[in-house]
Amino acid sequence: MLKAEALPWVIGGDWNELPPVCNEAAEAGAADSCEGKLRLSGFLDERASAKGTSYEQPPYTPSVMKPYFDEFTPSITLARYGVGDAAQQPYFTHTVLGPDSVNDEGVPGWWNRTLDYLFVRQGESWTDTDILQAPGRLGIVGDPSRLSDHAPVVGTWGLP
Repeated sequence: MLKAEALPWVIGGDWNELPPVCNEAAEAGAADSCEGKLRLSGFLDERASAKGTSYEQPPYTPSVMKPYFDEFTPSITLARYGVGDAAQQPYFTHTVLGPDSVNDEGVPGWWNRTLDYLFVRQGESWTDTDILQAPGRLGIVGDPSRLSDHAPVVGTWGLP
């Protein structure tokens, strides 16, 4: 439907799915070859059972997002997203724990995985894209982690 749309468009939001980094090896049963490239489980905010929330950790299948990255232009490309937690951390958009919460080991909550995306038609471009994880960026005064369990994903989109 998006490919057939003649008017300019942007699509995005909470997709509840990880990006397709290293997904082919993971889905072929060689998840160990993805170690350090994309975390599929073991997030700091995971608990054995829901505690104070109805949220249940879904099984992630990053291949779900692959057609979007292949067929459209993402605000954060897979190359920019990078490999490993250190490279990917600036683009994390989700945590179940708020800034005043700790996990079962006493570690405070912070953004720890990417579930939110923006896309435009293939060949169109993004500029000034960002993930607003903390106050001070783009004039944001409030703390995004106090507003939602998802960080705002922003970008300037260049119309053709």
